[in-house]
Amino acid sequence: MPATTTRDITKSKTGEATQDSSPIPVNQPVEQSTLMLFEGNPVKALQAAESMVQYMAAKCSHLVMDLRGKKYPLVEWWTTVGSGLGLFPVEVSSTRLNRDGEIVYEAVVEVRRHGMVVTRASAIASSKERSSWASQEYSIKSMATTRATGKAYRLPLGWLARLAGLEPTPADEMPQDDGSVVSNHVPAAAKPAAKPAPAAAQKRDDLDDEGEADFTCAEATIAKEGEGKFGPWRLIVLKTAEGPQFGSLNKRIGQEMLDAAEAGARCTIRWKRTPKGGLDCVALDVL
Repeated sequence: MPATTTRDITKSKTGEATQDSSPIPVNQPVEQSTLMLFEGNPVKALQAAESMVQYMAAKCSHLVMDLRGKKYPLVEWWTTVGSGLGLFPVEVSSTRLNRDGEIVYEAVVEVRRHGMVVTRASAIASSKERSSWASQEYSIKSMATTRATGKAYRLPLGWLARLAGLEPTPADEMPQDDGSVVSNHVPAAAKPAAKPAPAAAQKRDDLDDEGEADFTCAEATIAKEGEGKFGPWRLIVLKTAEGPQFGSLNKRIGQEMLDAAEAGARCTIRWKRTPKGGLDCVALDVL
């Protein structure tokens, strides 16, 4: 019988890390060509590798981050190089660890070629790290997977990063000058300047931003109409005898506004203020 080992970490029904004792074969015969990344001849292999890194340097400079005078590859650099060699990442597990006062995820990723595991790595991410992604659980979980992916590729391909003049450590693991770590894979120099906060919307009435009150419907018109992704639309604007005007893009509410205005009906209107300062009618009930 072939020798066997056990899988490292899987996720139990409770979400905690557990040992999986199911055996997996580790020494079944494998075609040598299956795991060969380049030509068997050492000189030809290095020539092929050099050709690849030259192409990456010319086409994929945006996938590299410059930190304190050194260049570090982002995870997309690793996956791009890997895909050219038939190496693809597979997330094996992503487990939330039990730690008081913080959210911590550990991810395990394998890099496979022709279905065979070439390498495997794990990494963690925590809510205590100084970065924008550390405030949401889903992004912490995603960062753990990102780091494990870069680490798994680095093990067999770190020498390619060196040939390209890069540091082999994935940029996603490196702290920036302010102590924070890489966020959303965008190099610091490429991040756009923050847009100034928009000016507060001008209120056109004395109503609260959200509320409900009775009004007499005076006039309703089709202010705008057009064709959208989900079909035709129209903006109905209702003028009231008391002064405030309400709008709606909802087909049913818009028709109710037209009918109420035609009848001069007294209605209870519930509204919410829009970002531009207008009043959106969310419900209309004829009294």
